[in-house]
Amino acid sequence: MQTRPQLRILTLMLLLLGCSPSDSVNTPQQFALDCSLVVVNSDYMSSNISLLNMDGSLCRESLIHSGSADPGLAAALSGDTVLATEPSPDGLVVLVDRYPNGTLTYLDPANGNVIRQINVSTGFAANPKDVLHWTSEKAYVTRAERNPTPTPESEDFDEGADILIIQPTSGDIVQRIALDAEETSIEGESLTPRPGQMARVGDQFWVVLANLSADFTRAGPGLVYRIDPNTDTVAQRIAFPALANCLGLRVTPDGDGLWGVCTGVFASQDQSQTSRSGIFYLGTLNPEPVEQWSITADLLANRPLAFDIAPIDSHRAVVVSLGQLNPTPLPDQLLLIDRSTETAMDLGIYSAAYQLGGLAWSSESEVLFVADGDVQRPTLLRVDPTASQNFLGRTVSNPSIGLPPRSLAILK
Repeated sequence: MQTRPQLRILTLMLLLLGCSPSDSVNTPQQFALDCSLVVVNSDYMSSNISLLNMDGSLCRESLIHSGSADPGLAAALSGDTVLATEPSPDGLVVLVDRYPNGTLTYLDPANGNVIRQINVSTGFAANPKDVLHWTSEKAYVTRAERNPTPTPESEDFDEGADILIIQPTSGDIVQRIALDAEETSIEGESLTPRPGQMARVGDQFWVVLANLSADFTRAGPGLVYRIDPNTDTVAQRIAFPALANCLGLRVTPDGDGLWGVCTGVFASQDQSQTSRSGIFYLGTLNPEPVEQWSITADLLANRPLAFDIAPIDSHRAVVVSLGQLNPTPLPDQLLLIDRSTETAMDLGIYSAAYQLGGLAWSSESEVLFVADGDVQRPTLLRVDPTASQNFLGRTVSNPSIGLPPRSLAILK
């Protein structure tokens, strides 16, 4: 039986687009072709996970949401859910449900099925921040909180403020990398490492640490550690004394540099926070960095920087300068940082204070996705930060409910 030419053309178009008008007819093969931008939409009470095409069009509005009752879902998603910084090797969507759930959720992007869930709390609210899959059989999870009442036994891995090592397919907890020996103190007050995002570079990986007091009011120097996965130990410790509360860490598209962002201490006065907020860069990593550079936010902008950073290359990165609510309302703004000139270019993208959020740069498509959580118009923005006409468009990523986009990741 021969296929009619019109039907063949229609089928080819659907395959090339990677999605169809109806979610119900999407197949794994179609999704794999394009639907590769994952968005966590959240109002901090509930979450919804969407898939979009790289042109910004909606591919599937809801892979899973807080009200889902998937047979593989043991713990419903909370409103404090983010995406892993780097994709998993098997192409699954990896959600980090931070506080209080402390759970990793693995989703099939083709149909939204829950493949597995792994609880990394080990008896306390561990507040995981990121997961880095080293191989299909080994992954690292940063846990920000310290357990105030750990057991004397080390085999239950319930100490916290560490990097947990897990077996992703079985969910078994294998070991932990204790960071206590690396912590600092201020005038005798012990600081908690609070590890955050991780980034793989060659045969090593790096982790950024917030290095804060228990009440979040004081901070030591900004810290980034190099971890040797062969020994699962801290191989190098780099401090940025002028910076504080470092949370974001991303690798450059060429894979040989790291950009990090630090927000400063929120409990301090605005100017004090700004003077310790900033960014840093580590370059020519093989594995130790040949180049180290940092700058504080007061030399770039008049406001502290937000939690995410999007490297464009080894010289440029995009960050969000935080607005303020009082006494005079100021908007969030998108900045292109050029470290070769130590300047910040205002890209003309603004939103209400504390609403510009997750960033995801596609070097292949040369487009930056920016989550705008403004409750008046929650949308996903597309920007080319290197072009004179940089605004490319916007998409409502959760049109039926209207949850704001918060966290972004590109499946590779």
